[in-house]
Amino acid sequence: DARWRAVTDRRERCDLFDDFTRSLRVREQREREERKSVTQEAFKECLLDAGADAVTPWRKIYERVKDDPRTMDCEPLDRLEVFEGLVREMREKDIVDHDESLKADAREERRRRQAFVELLEELRRDGAIQPRARWKSFVGRIENDVRYINACNNVNGSRPRELYEDMLNEMEDEIDAKLDDFEDLLHEGYKARELFGDTTWDKAEKLYRLDKAWKEAPKVEAKKLFDNFIAKVAKREREKARKRRDEDGAGSAGKKAKRDDSIPYDY
Repeated sequence: DARWRAVTDRRERCDLFDDFTRSLRVREQREREERKSVTQEAFKECLLDAGADAVTPWRKIYERVKDDPRTMDCEPLDRLEVFEGLVREMREKDIVDHDESLKADAREERRRRQAFVELLEELRRDGAIQPRARWKSFVGRIENDVRYINACNNVNGSRPRELYEDMLNEMEDEIDAKLDDFEDLLHEGYKARELFGDTTWDKAEKLYRLDKAWKEAPKVEAKKLFDNFIAKVAKREREKARKRRDEDGAGSAGKKAKRDDSIPYDY
């Protein structure tokens, strides 16, 4: 061949031959891989068309697809590899979809709880929720409200009754804090000698009506606290008065005894 004779150097011929065969092997390998990829993708579509899913056994699905041309075009070992890869993909997708579904459900349930809490806040502002009010006596007024119904449909998280009781606890904590401030005001008034055992509620109100602790204290509980405090002050004042009388009496008796001792027996 003239092309063979055109290269006169033997070593150069060998190098050219080696380069050619090497590139040929690379091309053939690439073609085999491309053909394998095409047949595997076709077999994957065949499995999906046959209804394969994440739990379908290999034997069962193979019986459905064994006569399909796409199956016969795919090498036996490649078929199992494609099937296992497809099942793995489906299971991973199921996990992701399940997680996304759980997250979506959680977001929806949070929205429902928040809507119900807003309902409670509205009723609280309107005075419809009072401290220590029992759930059974309260739930009747909201049982037809869609926000309550939706919250009852939640599977996870706090139930409507728990949210209601949380609000009651919050209200009671606020009341306790206000009563603590009110009691501090009474102690300060006693130390400043503004409150006495005979001080009336009306008189104290004139003194402290502009004070924040007096204005914000729940009146019923504050009145009871005031009456108890004044009663204790009055008791303390009586005890002090009795102690002074006893001391005065003892002093007078001592003086009288001293005078008697100074008088002669034969007087």
